[in-house]
Amino acid sequence: MKEIIRGKVKVEDAEFAYAIAGKGYPLLLIMGFAGLGDYWGWNFINLMAKHFKVIVFDNRGLGGSTRGDKAFSIRRFSEDTAGLLQALKIEKAHVMGWSMGSFIAQELALHHPSSVNRLILYSGSCGGLHAVFPSPSILKDMFDLSRSPRELTQRALEMMLPEKWLEEHPSFREGFLAQPISVYRDNPQVLKEQARAILTWEGTYGRLEDIHHKTLLLTGREDLMVPPENSEILAEHIPDSWIEVIDGGGHGMIYQFPEKIASLVMDFLGRE
Repeated sequence: MKEIIRGKVKVEDAEFAYAIAGKGYPLLLIMGFAGLGDYWGWNFINLMAKHFKVIVFDNRGLGGSTRGDKAFSIRRFSEDTAGLLQALKIEKAHVMGWSMGSFIAQELALHHPSSVNRLILYSGSCGGLHAVFPSPSILKDMFDLSRSPRELTQRALEMMLPEKWLEEHPSFREGFLAQPISVYRDNPQVLKEQARAILTWEGTYGRLEDIHHKTLLLTGREDLMVPPENSEILAEHIPDSWIEVIDGGGHGMIYQFPEKIASLVMDFLGRE
């Protein structure tokens, strides 16, 4: 494992916990709903850290980051992200967002275009009325926080990864379920506010043509949470973009295929 530098920086009303691995051109990873920076998985982070200075962080109110007093919204999260880069004295970075993190990354690219070099939207969506939603049962389970942390962890695993893959990798299932995901136990109110931010986001459909960054769209063919048709919509409307659809990949395909995802991202960015 690469040496990891951890710290906190103040951005407006909140403190943000971050971790940095590797050296070179900066690559900022933006986590999605109910996730911490470390949830990108150190298999993937360490592969990327061979070529880049990889920065991960906890969104406001989760993990080591404080809640602050500002109302939650996807736009607010994008301002947090811009402020984090500024606090870390990073003028420009490659940016990769996963799921809700892809929403944040789009808003960052639109409102702070000079802060973003190349853009990677993993399990991305334009949001709003033009998004392709998951099945009603999946959508309900994604934001139903009324169950116990252990039950929520079990359901998250089932939604994120194809059952066939889990059957073939029993040790991953056992490790994942060994203890409940901490954010379900420690931050239920913050997760409700995150969910509200996602569901009230108007989306970027009418603004996608204003994203002028080279953009890679990564999606899993078996993604139940953000169906792959969403990446096709993004590819159709972001001018300089292309899409990679991963056979057998679920929403959490970064855990299934860390080497494959890292290779695609590095080929897109250039192994600097």
